[in-house]
Amino acid sequence: MPNFENPYRFEIGKERQLFVDDWMVAKVEGLKKTLHPPVKYEGNPVLTGDLPFEKDFACLHGTVLKDPIDGLFKAWYLSGGNGIGYAVSEEGIHWRKPLFEIFPIDGKATNIVYRGQYPDLVAEQAWKADGCSVMVDPDDSDPARRYKLFAFEVPVSPEARERFPDGYGYYTATSPDGLHWTVGSPPVLTKRKDDPLMSDANTCMFDPLRNRYIAFTKRHQIWPDGIGDQGVMKRVRGVSFSDDFKNWTRPVTCLLPDDHDARDVEFYRQGGWIYEGMYLGLLEIYHSDYEHPTCPLMRNLQLVSSRDGELWGRAGGRETFIDNGPEGSWDGKMLELNSCGPILVDDELWIYYGGRPYPHESHPELFPWNGPRGAGIGLAKLRRDGFVSYDAADVPGTLLTKAFRFQEGSSLHINADAGQGQIRVEVIAIFERENIPRRQAFWDFGYGDPIQHFSLTEAVPVSGDQPNATVSWKMGQDLSRFAGQWIAMRFHVQNASLYSTWIE
Repeated sequence: MPNFENPYRFEIGKERQLFVDDWMVAKVEGLKKTLHPPVKYEGNPVLTGDLPFEKDFACLHGTVLKDPIDGLFKAWYLSGGNGIGYAVSEEGIHWRKPLFEIFPIDGKATNIVYRGQYPDLVAEQAWKADGCSVMVDPDDSDPARRYKLFAFEVPVSPEARERFPDGYGYYTATSPDGLHWTVGSPPVLTKRKDDPLMSDANTCMFDPLRNRYIAFTKRHQIWPDGIGDQGVMKRVRGVSFSDDFKNWTRPVTCLLPDDHDARDVEFYRQGGWIYEGMYLGLLEIYHSDYEHPTCPLMRNLQLVSSRDGELWGRAGGRETFIDNGPEGSWDGKMLELNSCGPILVDDELWIYYGGRPYPHESHPELFPWNGPRGAGIGLAKLRRDGFVSYDAADVPGTLLTKAFRFQEGSSLHINADAGQGQIRVEVIAIFERENIPRRQAFWDFGYGDPIQHFSLTEAVPVSGDQPNATVSWKMGQDLSRFAGQWIAMRFHVQNASLYSTWIE
């Protein structure tokens, strides 16, 4: 957990320290920071709306995860059958859709498992249930609540809006198996009572670092220089918290476009997850200007990060993390993020995402679209820890960490691609300063010399593409002598990429 009182020195555990942000970095010389987009699976999409009642529509306003209870890959997605569809897979590529009598259509079984607070109204298209996030808690003491769902619901017909004036909002549900849901009532957050700026596109995550739930809400905010499909009103991201999945804080803005963005950029949906002790997420970037020269009314995905789950920032230089496919392809116009984080499979991160071939809006004159109205779910793969790296070419560069200390572990590890070069590491002493004005935390200490036997000349080079390389020196690799002491590391990188480091 980061130390926010003194961000210049901090404790580390056995979590891998990534370079998505520079939380651990004190100084960089001669290195370039690089965002690495995942590689799309060549057999995409892996999940489509192929059942007759789904109408070629399997939209990832939902969740794909690997269930910790039974080890199966499971998907909950917005189906063309008016509800949340369910699919399951043994290996995450080939999916099957069990049929149930939970919500039959025309007297026939379906894979629809959720239709919200008022399923009869959903069937009549008078009520809409959307934006479903599913979380699994195998340690919940109540077996009936081990699966939790957070969704957006809204009355659609004039009669339903009049009958349910507070119906527009976010709802929760619980289940013993992820199939049969008990819907909480009333909504936990409403537009009229809790957030007049609230809108539809939401996700939710469980935060094990602080034992709470985080809901990412969609809000609207005036941006005087904004242009796009809503004029100066921009879509921005909000956040709300709950300790019990019942009572939620009023949403506040956590991320919004700024002057570094194109004037038509808006934030449509955000998701988050915990990765190696930090918060990571994806952000749907909506290019809302219908006259945009290259990507009108299109959405792609960027990477975001946070150290507290409350304030979020853009990562990777705001470059696109997952981009749209070619014009006319299944993911050519609109991308949707998975409310759940990547799934670790061996040394790969499997990232599921949704795609559609048509723009956010269609109109026979303004935005003509004569192609299919389908939606599908695809897969992209990334090396473990491979979001962002620090790179050097022929001229070597260095990365100096902030002062840190650890309590357990004896060996330093790195995830690096040094197939054409090498990485060497030296351990730097930290000294305490005395009798100085104590007005700044970083005045309390300074960087000393490399520690004997752990200097650059004694470091054994790491080479090759190694997701888990053990760093050593000529006299060995045991770091246990430094446990409990303040030290720093200086990485010397040449023709190589450094993704992460950790002690175990």
